Amino acid sequence: MPLIERFEYIVVSIWFLVVLPNICIKLWAACRAVKRISPIKQRTSLIVFLILFFVLSNVLDERRLIRQFADLYDNFSFYFVYAYIPLLF
Repeated sequence: MPLIERFEYIVVSIWFLVVLPNICIKLWAACRAVKRISPIKQRTSLIVFLILFFVLSNVLDERRLIRQFADLYDNFSFYFVYAYIPLLF
C-alpha cells in the first residue's frame, strides 16, 4: 500500500482539522475583545495577532522555551483571574 506508507501524515492532517477551529475561535474572540475595548478595527487587531502568533511560533522552537512560555502564561493568567479581576469590582 504505497498510498498509506506514512500513516502519521494522515493522522496529523486530521488532527489539524481538530486544532484549527479552536485557534480560529480564540483569535476571533481576542480580536472582538480588542474591538469592544478600544477603537482599533477588528481587522487591524487580527493582523497584529497573526503576526505575533507567527513570530512566537518561529521563536519557540525548543521544548524548553515552549515550557518557559507556558509557565509564564500560566502565572500571568492566575494573577489576572484571581487578583486583577476582583479588584475591578
